[in-house]
Amino acid sequence: MELVLILAICFTLLFVVEVFLGGAVPAPEQDAPALRRRMGMGAFFGQALPLSAAGIGLPMSIQHPWALWLVAGAAVLHILVCRVLKAC
Repeated sequence: MELVLILAICFTLLFVVEVFLGGAVPAPEQDAPALRRRMGMGAFFGQALPLSAAGIGLPMSIQHPWALWLVAGAAVLHILVCRVLKAC
């Protein structure tokens, strides 16, 4: 149960940083304004969240078989948001 809580907190922090804060701050020597844009909701729920859930779920599924549901949920979320809603 603690692992699920940690994952939920991590995904929430990823959402806040990418959508509201404009992503990770680039290095001081990089002065590209394109790096400081916020990610749209469609891009987050269609690309960033499914990719991070699958990236965490695949290696974790070796010890925890339920983690394959993260990968399946990521695929469904990507298909729903990007293909059906066309929000990406």
